[in-house]
Amino acid sequence: MSPAGTGRRRPSPTRRWDDRTVAALFVASVLAISYGYFSPFGGWNANSRLSLVFAVLDDGALSIDAYHDAPLTRTGDKAFYEGRYYSDKAIGTAVLGLVAYAPISVGRAVSSPTRYAFTRHWITFFAVGLPVVAALSYLFLVLDRLGLDRRAALGIALLAGLATPLWPFATVLFGHALAAAALLAAFLMVMSRRQAQQPWTSGARVLWGSLLGFAVITEFPVTPVAATLALYYLFAAQERRELTRVRTWLLPAVGALPLLSLQLAYNALCFGSPFSLGYGHIADPDFRSMHAKGLLGVGLPSLEVLYYITLHPIRGLMFHSPVLLAGLAGLLLGVRQARWRAEAITCLVAVTIVLLINAGYGVWWGGFSFTARHAIPAVPFLLIGLTFLPRRPWPLIAVLAVVSLAQMLIAVVGGPRTSDTELIRRLGAPDGSVATLGSPLWSQIWPALLDDPSQFASNIGRRLGFVGFASLIPYGLVMAAWAGAYAWLRRAPRVTAP
Repeated sequence: MSPAGTGRRRPSPTRRWDDRTVAALFVASVLAISYGYFSPFGGWNANSRLSLVFAVLDDGALSIDAYHDAPLTRTGDKAFYEGRYYSDKAIGTAVLGLVAYAPISVGRAVSSPTRYAFTRHWITFFAVGLPVVAALSYLFLVLDRLGLDRRAALGIALLAGLATPLWPFATVLFGHALAAAALLAAFLMVMSRRQAQQPWTSGARVLWGSLLGFAVITEFPVTPVAATLALYYLFAAQERRELTRVRTWLLPAVGALPLLSLQLAYNALCFGSPFSLGYGHIADPDFRSMHAKGLLGVGLPSLEVLYYITLHPIRGLMFHSPVLLAGLAGLLLGVRQARWRAEAITCLVAVTIVLLINAGYGVWWGGFSFTARHAIPAVPFLLIGLTFLPRRPWPLIAVLAVVSLAQMLIAVVGGPRTSDTELIRRLGAPDGSVATLGSPLWSQIWPALLDDPSQFASNIGRRLGFVGFASLIPYGLVMAAWAGAYAWLRRAPRVTAP
């Protein structure tokens, strides 16, 4: 059974511009501009990673002693071991940060606020924004090649990038959106080959393993999701009777092991053992006690917390991005379709794992975050569910998409960071009730934007001298021009195929 809008396309003369290429470039450019235009400050989480990047390239060290308490890079997200401070984060985001910083690391990045702001913006865009752009552009190409209506494929890719928390968290130097991009790309590599019955090249298998390995060293909690995708890969290999071939197992390992070894080497150099993580040496005693419970702070999931991180305004992923509900419905429908059953089940399992881990985490609300940021790796798997929906609900999906897009724009413009003081106070109260709290998007971010133009997150418009909502004018003009250019290219004169 085919997904929504699937059908044989009518043969048409060759265009001067290839429609698929133009559409893919349109997706990539819209997302790249949207991610690069905004640069919210990431606070402790981002500074922990930036400090490691600066320490390695500016000081030739792994310890962040010179940065963890400096004015521009102060962070409480740090580990302390044998008299030195280190970043307590998984290293994947910082690894790409090193690649981004290397060409511009002439002099110290923290020598002035202006240089630091530019460096932070560039590293964030290169290390987080561009990988998300690449993964979602690949999503469009895969859906298009598998026969989904091109407009639907274009819409799904843009919705994933702009109507979900992938947008605000692609503009901060966290690991959630980056890990989500790596996992999505790995999933799509298997999906495209399984559905089109295309053979794997050796390079593709190595790359696939690298994506899984990179996701793990970017966000440790996605390890079970990576294992789920590995099972999906092996299922597809079994269908092609390739399960007993050495390259099926060996080549992905060749891609994954160097990255996993890099994390183990970092652990050994900083914390004395390959299997000793920064989270086991957290400097802050309160944070350390939280992560001492369960496995890296994750215990048994709570159904109440599951509600808070999905549907409740307090941090609900689907409250702030209701289009994800349509994706979930699509996944449930996809299980009933023979052609897509394996993909739908894989996505559902991945989503379930991410949500249950988040529901069992001691700091389930994500600290200073407007939504359940630890659940962001589930987002692309939910959006893939739109592929399996019939045509009829698309008007409803459009309404959900507009609401989602509007809320994500507010989060980006104001920055995704919000205070969790009241939430923590409520949790410490005798009844421990937080159910009456509303969305921080509407109780904190939006009122701040209305009251004080200085509360707008850093963006290109502000740097050009625009104030408040006027800082969005250049972004709106560029988006309008880009949409017009895409419409013109789609109407380009047809030529006869050679």
